[in-house]
Order: sequence, then C-alpha cells, then structure tokens
Amino acid sequence: MSGHGKHLDHQNPRLLEEEEKAAVTINVSGKKFTTFWTTLAKRPESRLGKLAEDRGYVQDRGEKLFFDRDPAYFGPILNFYRTDILHFPHFLCVPIIRLELQFWEIGEENLAPCCKEIVQTFYKEQKEKKLLEKEFSQFSPVIYNHKEGTCDSYRHRLWVFLNIPSSSRGAKAWMVMYIALLWISFSLLAMNSTPEFRSSNGVNASALPHIFNEKLIMLLTTDDNPIIKVCDIVLNVFFTLEIVVQLFTAPSLCKTLKQFLSVIEVSWLVITWTTDIAFTAKDYLVEKTIEEQREIPAFTTMRVLAYLNVTLRVLRLLRLIPFSRNLQVIILTLKASSKDIGLLVTLLLMGAMIFGPLIFYAEVNGSVSNIDNVLVGCWWALVTMTTVGYGDKYPSAFGGYVIGVVCVVSGMVITGIPISIISNNFNKYQSFAESLKENKRANENEERVSLT
Repeated sequence: MSGHGKHLDHQNPRLLEEEEKAAVTINVSGKKFTTFWTTLAKRPESRLGKLAEDRGYVQDRGEKLFFDRDPAYFGPILNFYRTDILHFPHFLCVPIIRLELQFWEIGEENLAPCCKEIVQTFYKEQKEKKLLEKEFSQFSPVIYNHKEGTCDSYRHRLWVFLNIPSSSRGAKAWMVMYIALLWISFSLLAMNSTPEFRSSNGVNASALPHIFNEKLIMLLTTDDNPIIKVCDIVLNVFFTLEIVVQLFTAPSLCKTLKQFLSVIEVSWLVITWTTDIAFTAKDYLVEKTIEEQREIPAFTTMRVLAYLNVTLRVLRLLRLIPFSRNLQVIILTLKASSKDIGLLVTLLLMGAMIFGPLIFYAEVNGSVSNIDNVLVGCWWALVTMTTVGYGDKYPSAFGGYVIGVVCVVSGMVITGIPISIISNNFNKYQSFAESLKENKRANENEERVSLT
C-alpha cells in the first residue's frame, strides 16, 4: 500500500467512504471518461489499477490523468473495470486491440469468448498468409548483390533480362519469344511423329517381316522431314546456348543445379544431343536389321533415348511456372493436397481390388463377357469408379449390371471426398494469388501517382 493508503487508515469511516467514492476523470486524447477510483482498483495488476493504488500521490500533485491513446478503444477497456467483461466492437482493428491491451497491461485471456475467437481467427489467418507468401516466394527469382561496372554487374543484368519479364519491355518480348519457341519445338515433335510429315527412305515394309509393330515399321521406313529436322536442330542449338547462359549468369551455380527445373534443363540438354548422335547410325541399323532378319538390340536403346527426349522436352514447358500465377496455384495446390491425392489413389486401388474380382465372377456365366480375368476386371473397376467409361470392357450379365451400379455409386463417393478438399486448397491459393495481383496493381498506381 502507498503512503496515501496508510494515511487513509487514520481517517474516520465517513471520510474513508467519501474517499473511496471519489470520482476520477481520465482524458484520452481529448475525450473525457469519468469513473470511481474503486472501479479502477478492481484490477490492481493493470496500468489504471496501479494508479488507483497510488491515487493519493496523483491527487497531491494535482495532476490530471491524460493518455495519448485512441478513445474508441478505451471505452471497452473502461467497461471491463465496471462489468468484468472485456468486449470490443467487431469492427475495430485486431492488431490495435492487442497494442491497447499491452499498453493498459490487460491480458488477452480476459477477452470475452466472442472477441477471443475473432482475435484467434485473425492471427490464424495472418499466420496462414505468411505461409502462403513464403510458398509463392519460392517462384520468385533470387536477386544477388553486385557492384556496378564489374563483371558481376553485367552478369546480373543479363540474368534479370532472362528471368524477370517485368524488368523491361525487352525482357518481356524475350520471354514471349522463348515461350513461342518452346511451343514450336513441341509442335515439331508432334509433326515428326506423323507419317504425312515424314519422307520415305526407300526401305520397303515387306523387308521387315519379323517386325510387327506398326509404329516401329513407320519409323524405320521413313526419315525425318529435312525442313523439320533443320528447324529442330536450330531450336536445339538456341535452347542449348540459352541454358549455358542461364548457368553462367546464375547467382549460385550449385543452388541453381539443385533446382528441379534446372535438372530437367540439363538432363534434356544431354539426352537431346546424345539422341541426335545415336540416330545418325539409324540407316546402318536398318540395313543390319534387314540383313539379319531380326530386330537389333540397339533399337531398344534408341527407343529409350527417344522416349526420354520426348518426356524431357514436354517437361521443359514447366519453365513457364515462374511466370504464370495460375500454374503456381496449381503446383501449390497439388503440393498441399499430396496426402489427399494419396488417399484418393488408395481408395481407388482398394475399390479396384474389391470390384475387380466381383465383376469377373459375376460375368463367369455370361455368354459374351469380355472381362477375361481379374486384372481386366480391376481395369474396368478403375475406369468405372472414375466415371471415365472407355467402353472397351463392360458387363453383359445381370449380376455384372448390379456390380456396375454399386461400383459407379461407390466411385462417386470415393472420389468426391478428397476432391472437395483439393478444391478448397485450390480456392485458397487462387484467392491469395488474386490478392497479390491486386496489391501489385495498387502499388503500381501509387508509384505512378507519386511520379506525377
């Protein structure tokens, strides 16, 4: 107890009662609030409660209680002393509420349940927002320090030009051209697999009676179209130079090589030129195949190289991810929904293992059944549960129809639950991406206004 408190002990009860009922006026940024000292003393651990204990010191000095705080937030705090209920209007800013509580030395645990839920929800959303910002930031290019006029400065400028389309109009034009060339490269690949765009090499299909694969026969009896081949080589040279420049100008070569897209780029570079070199021996291998009347084992290696080349060429389209918010949203959605996708695959496999044997045995007595074995039945079950329905396999007996109905309904239930969760994740990332776009547009408008 303060010195004034000891002085009160020697007063008579009437004076003591009057002193306890004494009113105090608190001026908060010009707005005055009046209450009793005894009301403030209910919370001795708070700032106002401590002043109530030392009110004699304040009164003796003739000082008024003035606080340079927002009066809109002080009303609910003063009501807390009166009613023991700490409730703020829901339109007030949550971070300011926390700052005011810290200033007045009142713990957040005293908040009313409705306010506490709003505060917890707000900070949960803020935490989630920071996590989303961190996830989206992984697609942002890394800026490294450099000194102007040095070699690093020119490397940095070139790297910015190649990787940040928004840095200049030239960089944007470069990226548009690069994306167009990627699509052209893919189009050349598609055209090269079509017989109409290939040229005959003089080999007759009758000279390959031991080969029954029509695609392989087409590739062995035709050559790449000369124009398509030249265009493909030119594009390969262009992309090779671009990858080399990317690696040369990278802020950190080791970190760059560890990135998924860089692994794809370098792998494509090695496989592409290895495939082109290997296919120079195609004519010799075709002659050897005709001479020995069997498929040369080297063709297997060439097919593997061609398959890898095609796969990596398609995967290079992932290079578009850092420049497309929509692609980033899809990638992050799949990443966040990995457990749900795993659950979906597990449920589908379980359904296939259940309905595959059932449809096979239900169709045993069918006269025109095309469910030849349990594996075919599992294939039919997967196609049916996903509601794809290729129509290549189907039940023909009454028992099969019943199993088919149950399988379809089960598939709708099985796929519906995880897909709804995946959809929620997509909506979350999509809405955040839209907010980033709006913030960027707002910042650009502010910069434009400040320059004018």
